[in-house]
Amino acid sequence: MLILTCPAQLQRLEGALRRSLPLALPVYGAVMNMNRGNPGDFEAVVDTWPDFRAVLARRRGEAPADDCYMNMHAAFYRDLGAYQALLESPGAVGGASGQAPPPVPESCPCPAEEAPAPAAPCPDPAVLDMLRRFDLSWEYGPCTGITRLQRWERAQALGLSPPAPVRDALLEHQDDPAVTYSLWHEYPL
Repeated sequence: MLILTCPAQLQRLEGALRRSLPLALPVYGAVMNMNRGNPGDFEAVVDTWPDFRAVLARRRGEAPADDCYMNMHAAFYRDLGAYQALLESPGAVGGASGQAPPPVPESCPCPAEEAPAPAAPCPDPAVLDMLRRFDLSWEYGPCTGITRLQRWERAQALGLSPPAPVRDALLEHQDDPAVTYSLWHEYPL
């Protein structure tokens, strides 16, 4: 039983779980949150690494007996025997010994290039609301099958005077798909 602490390992685990959706959804959600700041203070425990057959997402540290949310776990397994062995390991789910499993060392053997660059901060909800209103404003023409910036530029070329703050927001967050694409970007013209 190993606790994954290395960011590269957690990214690799997230990718492996993504390929096993929808069966791995509860654990995938927990690992995804671990890779994005870990607001729930979870940790991932695997039976072996890197070829895991069972993974358990659980709260870090000791859980108070009266806190029903702290005692929540999520599991995914490819092999029932490996999952049962993981659950029976000392400290996996607050076992009788109370000992926590040894964490994987911080100097993990994962190459640093496997860890993706940190995500850019999310745009302000007011910006996203402004962009949604731009999508819903049919006076600037259809928005299916093109990016918001392409639609803005087309409207400008046609003399429709699209709002300048929309263009500013699109250029500021040009690498964020939530900003780049309209509500209907997946639908062809």
